Amino acid sequence: MIKHLKLLTIVVCLLMSSCGYRFQGGTSVLPDDIKTVYIPLVENETAEPGVAIAFTEILKNRFDRYGIVKVVERKELADSIFKVKVVDVKSVPKGTSSNTDIEVEMQLTMVVNAELTRKNGQILWKQNNFAASDDFGSTTDTVVTTSASFSSGGIGAGQLDNMGSREVARGQSAETMNSLMEEMGRQLYISSVAADF
Repeated sequence: MIKHLKLLTIVVCLLMSSCGYRFQGGTSVLPDDIKTVYIPLVENETAEPGVAIAFTEILKNRFDRYGIVKVVERKELADSIFKVKVVDVKSVPKGTSSNTDIEVEMQLTMVVNAELTRKNGQILWKQNNFAASDDFGSTTDTVVTTSASFSSGGIGAGQLDNMGSREVARGQSAETMNSLMEEMGRQLYISSVAADF
């Protein structure tokens, strides 16, 4: 029985290696000597409050989660530095009500410049005008109360009727901004560090 189990293990390993199967997050496009990264506070050139701290934490969590490089809290301990600057956050109408011309759907777009450098300043990766967008409902009639995003928030469907459209729009915009920063962090990580992700 043990002999068959060993043989089965060997066959599975050979099959996995021959078909090119690899575990996600295990390989990197970075040079072999880059093992640590310092992520300073994100620069925010927009009027959007709270973006710098929230996005910095999202980026650190993203890098920590996959462990290709270790996030360090002090620049002098790092092999590399990942700098991000939020250059634009804009919200534009995407859909309006045909009866009243009230904006019922908005598109939130975030644009960043990012670079990963060695401690000596040599650029390892750079991307300017990196953009991500997401849509959100801006009136109580367009909020999808059964969505995962809505259910993870702190407002119940019954509370929507008591809120004005401005409150709903602000809440939806904030929730969309959080998910947009998560998505932007994911895309930046994949582009700058992960090879076959």
